[in-house]
Amino acid sequence: MAFLETYEEQPEEERRPLPLRRIMLIAGGVFGVIVLISAVIWGPTLWQVVRQGNPELTIPAQAAGLTLDTSERGQRTAEGMREALSVPVGFDKTVGGVYQDPKVATKSAIVVAGSATLFDPASTLDDLFSVITDTAGGVTGTHDVAAGALGGEARCGATTIDADKVPVCGWADHGSAGLMLFPGHTPEEAAAKFVALRDAVQKR
Repeated sequence: MAFLETYEEQPEEERRPLPLRRIMLIAGGVFGVIVLISAVIWGPTLWQVVRQGNPELTIPAQAAGLTLDTSERGQRTAEGMREALSVPVGFDKTVGGVYQDPKVATKSAIVVAGSATLFDPASTLDDLFSVITDTAGGVTGTHDVAAGALGGEARCGATTIDADKVPVCGWADHGSAGLMLFPGHTPEEAAAKFVALRDAVQKR
């Protein structure tokens, strides 16, 4: 047949299989292209994971003009929130506390934070807000807010507790995430104290 005749007419050296060295060079080139594409896509994320990883999380006695509530009731409230937030995210470590305004007895803040390697902070923040949906009827009016110097995703909204509107704010970066409730605060007060409290709780 014609194609066999054409093949038979080819010199013997043209009919030999590709040498191993050439195959390896081709494979290496393909692998190099894949690595380059992966670096372009994932490089910035991996750098952020490294830069934001392993934060130090603490609950200081004083923060943002508020004082830590060391009563049994305050500790139980914080522990309950810590347990609730650990389920959807799977934190390696969590901290939590309830703060009181020493000047205004009706103002307080519930702060819970955890550390873990988080590749999708926006999705993690969704998971944190879903905890409020499960325990307090949901969060409405969610909107992006300034995350402060620590960066990452940050949002605030409001939930209803005992017929009162309570501001809720949360953050997530590639190494940590946290949620705060602000009973007795206006949304504007909550957004400002949220950044100050995060700066006090999270250190890199």
